[in-house]
Amino acid sequence: MRNVVGKSHVFLLGAGASIAALPKGDKNGRFLPNLKNVSEFLDLTDEIKSYGLNAYSEDFEALYSYIYDKGQFDSLKSKIEKGVRDYFEKIDLPDEVNLYDNLLFSLRKKDIIASFNWDPLLIKAYERNYKFKDYLPNIVFLHGNVWHNYCEKDDLLFPKSTMCPKCGAKSNDLPILFPVEHKDYNSDFLIKGSWDSLRASLKDHFLFTIFGYSGPKTDIEARSLLKDAWDQNAVKEFADTEIIDIKSKTEIEENWDEFLYSHHYSIYQEIEEGYSFIFPRRSCEALFSLTQMLEHWPENRFPKFDKLSQLHDWIQPLLEDEKRVENNPQEDFEYKAVLYKK
Repeated sequence: MRNVVGKSHVFLLGAGASIAALPKGDKNGRFLPNLKNVSEFLDLTDEIKSYGLNAYSEDFEALYSYIYDKGQFDSLKSKIEKGVRDYFEKIDLPDEVNLYDNLLFSLRKKDIIASFNWDPLLIKAYERNYKFKDYLPNIVFLHGNVWHNYCEKDDLLFPKSTMCPKCGAKSNDLPILFPVEHKDYNSDFLIKGSWDSLRASLKDHFLFTIFGYSGPKTDIEARSLLKDAWDQNAVKEFADTEIIDIKSKTEIEENWDEFLYSHHYSIYQEIEEGYSFIFPRRSCEALFSLTQMLEHWPENRFPKFDKLSQLHDWIQPLLEDEKRVENNPQEDFEYKAVLYKK
C-alpha cells in the first residue's frame, strides 16, 4: 500500500459541478449558468440580437469567441465581461453543508482540485473550512476566478472578501479567461502557475476525476496541456479515470477517448458514485486495494449533515489517523471508515 500513498487524486471541475452543487439555487435563490446560456442570465439576449448576432444568442462560447477581436463589438464585449463579474461575485453558498464542503474533505493535501469555473463557491467553501487548511487539497483556477485576489508584494493569493494577510493590501480584480477558440494560458502568470500545478499532479496521479467539464474539442490548448501531462504518467496502465457527467455513455466515451486507458475508467452521473465520496480521503488507497490487491474496503459515504460542525466532528478520526501515518511512515491507515452515530 505504501507505494500509492503519495500518488495524487486529481479532480477537474467544470460548470456542471457548480450547477450540481446548487440544484435549488444559491443562498439568495440565484442559479448558475452553463457556458451556453450565460447571456440569458446576464439579461443581454435582446442587446445581442440588436447587433445582428441572433445566431449566437443561445451559445455564449461561440458568441464571445466571435466578437473577441472585432472592434465594432467592443461595447458589447465590455458589458459581457462586467456582467460576468457582477453576476458571479454575488453567488453564495447556502448555510448548510454543501457538495463543495464534502469535496474539500474528500481529498487530502497531496491531491488537487483544478477548476475551470469563475464562480466563488470553491473558495467560499475553503474559507469556511479554513481551520482545516493543513488537511485540505491544493486548489487552482485554470480560467481565473472572480473571488481571487493577489498581493504582488507578498506573492500571496487570498479571497476577494479579505485583505492580504501580511500587508493588508487589497488587489484589483484578477484576469479571467473568456471562451475564445485559442486561449493563451501563458500570458498571465497566475493562470500559468495553475496549469503548471495541474500538469505536475497529472504526471503523478493514480486517480483522475472529471466532474461537469465537457472538454470541448474547440479548446485545443486546454486539451493539449491535459493530454501531454496525462501521457507522461508512469503508472497510467494502473491508474483510473472517472467521468461524472449527465451526458450519455457513448457521447462521453467519444469525447474523452484519448484519456481512457483500456478498461480503466468509470462513468457516473453523480459525484456520490465516485471513489472520493465512497472512500473520503482514502480514494487512491481504496482503488489500489481493489484493483491491485483484490481487496474491498468498507464504504464510508458522507452522512447527510446540515451543520458544518457535524461534518468536522465526523471527519476528525480520519485526520488524526493521517497525522499518525505522517509521523510513522512505515505504518498504514487504520481508519478506512468511520461509524457515525447521530
